[in-house]
Amino acid sequence: LHGKGGMGERKFLISLMTTNVTRFFREGHHFDALGKRILPELLRKACRGEPIRIWSAACSTGEEPYSIAMTIADKVEGYSRRNIHVLGTDIDRMALRKARAAEYFEPAQAGVPGNFIARFFEKNQENGSTYRLRPEIRNLVEWRELNLIAPWPRLDPFDVIFCRNVAIYFDAESQARLWKRLAEGLKPHGTLFVGHSERISAANELGLRYAGPTQYQRLGS
Repeated sequence: LHGKGGMGERKFLISLMTTNVTRFFREGHHFDALGKRILPELLRKACRGEPIRIWSAACSTGEEPYSIAMTIADKVEGYSRRNIHVLGTDIDRMALRKARAAEYFEPAQAGVPGNFIARFFEKNQENGSTYRLRPEIRNLVEWRELNLIAPWPRLDPFDVIFCRNVAIYFDAESQARLWKRLAEGLKPHGTLFVGHSERISAANELGLRYAGPTQYQRLGS
């Protein structure tokens, strides 16, 4: 596929082939760790004026980064005044378009706690069947198209990276390369969350330590 038309067809083909299985607050223990263990420490840094940066890689249609944003809104007082950034990336341009729209059917069935629906969603008054995240949650997240196995643009280091249930689709060499790049993309003491069926066998060699079920922390410098 060549030329502008071919590029568009290629993106459409990628969208058709991409597995976009996701839900809000999937693997809830990760969000418990984020809210109870990680964010309180990061808040101390934020109070000193340091930025908080969180990356949701292979974020599909946005449920994961919005779950991160809702956790921040729930746990960090005055979060809108803090220097907090959530980056959501995916290879699938159509999925990212849905993520930016932030409109979902039946959030309760998709894993959102009832009190979060009342706080963070607005019912679509036009069709009555969808809910949209409120602007203060949408504004926490920035979206970019990114292929995890291709060259990456320059990214500033992150305090937390979610890269879950995607490496299982890669061969062993691509997995090892991805884990290395993600480890290098963490700040000292930053946390990497991986999927429930994923393990980083050479974590110590990458400067990571086991920090809980499917959680790894970068060693300090």
